[in-house]
Amino acid sequence: MSTNGTNGAARLRRSRLVGLGVAMAVAWTVGAQAQSGWVPGGGVKAGQFRVSPFADLAVGYDSYAGLSEGEQPTQTADGTYQYGSTENDDFFTQFAVGLGISRAMESEWDLRARAWYDTRLYMDQTDVSYDSVTAETALRFWPASDKFLFRVGGKYRLATDVERTPVSAPLTMPGEQPLPFLEERYDRMKRTTLDGHALAEFRALARTDFSIGGQVSSVDYDDAELYDYLNWSLSGTAGYRLTEKTSFFGVMEYRMVDGDSLSSRVPVYALRAGFRSRPLEKVDYRISVGAKTYKHYEDSEGLSKDRRTDIDFDGLLTWRYSEKLNLFGNARTDVGAAVQESENTRRTYSGQLGFDYACLKRVNLIGSASYRLDDYDFPIRYGDDQEQDQTELWKFLGRVELNPRAKAFWKLFLESSYETGDNSLDTYDQWLVFLGASVWY
Repeated sequence: MSTNGTNGAARLRRSRLVGLGVAMAVAWTVGAQAQSGWVPGGGVKAGQFRVSPFADLAVGYDSYAGLSEGEQPTQTADGTYQYGSTENDDFFTQFAVGLGISRAMESEWDLRARAWYDTRLYMDQTDVSYDSVTAETALRFWPASDKFLFRVGGKYRLATDVERTPVSAPLTMPGEQPLPFLEERYDRMKRTTLDGHALAEFRALARTDFSIGGQVSSVDYDDAELYDYLNWSLSGTAGYRLTEKTSFFGVMEYRMVDGDSLSSRVPVYALRAGFRSRPLEKVDYRISVGAKTYKHYEDSEGLSKDRRTDIDFDGLLTWRYSEKLNLFGNARTDVGAAVQESENTRRTYSGQLGFDYACLKRVNLIGSASYRLDDYDFPIRYGDDQEQDQTELWKFLGRVELNPRAKAFWKLFLESSYETGDNSLDTYDQWLVFLGASVWY
């Protein structure tokens, strides 16, 4: 049997299994509708837990179906380097099915989790498919005294393409941001990621507050030619509230960059000062600026090191402009290990802006623009005359959601995204369109 025939059969079996899962989720949701006091999105009560099944089914178009296939550049007959995948378009079917769980153990405790499986199956290119499994959880403790706040959470993801949350997924995660981190083409190859975070806040006096937190993240690529990496950080913040609406704060952060590409770990020190303000009841923004310093190798042989100091910034905006319009944005800098070459690190600058607008009675418009720049400490060399010294990404996303009636357990959506990237060796563009339906309970 041919490879394509085998992949086609596997794709058909997977499609049937996922289709069965979607049908079961729909049946469960429809059956739950008949329950007394049913409220869409409220979940099925099971003891002290609420269980919320959800599913997506969509068809779409991909202008670059092989974007995450064969990403390592190879040398051609004329001595230049190019990526193995070719720009080929195709239509696809997208399935997603998952479950959200929440529990209010007491008024001060909150436990939430969700998990889902999704896959994208192409019509003509049966050897190309993108599967992912995601699970995340969060625990929050916020006493009635309002003196303490404790938060801890984690996320697991096995993926083969860019990260995407199903439209039907319930917003069960406290502090969830509207947009994920924008992924460069290397970052979106088949990989296993683990992320964890913890935060403790203490309001010592009427105008002062302190917090300490930590984060850890790891990426394990299936491709043996890419380097896995592990980062963790600790940070402390001290703040002073000038008024009820405005506060100033300082942040000290220690970050450790580690990975298979580095012969020794790279410690990064950052110091920032900033302010947070709620000038209006519906506006909340935070801005901090400072410096980040670390020692890095100047060559892939690891023969010499040099210290580098960069501007370090972090910002977040949430603006509930009206009952119908929400605006949001964020910006940040980061340091991580380069996954293509040894003894090399990269500095990342990224920012996002977006909105959520209920323009009609049952229509929602969602839009965003994202930017990311990766700047390597020294160029990644491919042969004698080609170098990759940075990567630049833009992504624009828009979605229209239609709720057909009040208190509906399903909705229709049309989503489109355009991504363009330039990594010194190759310029690529991808246009994705999804037309589908979501069900949840």
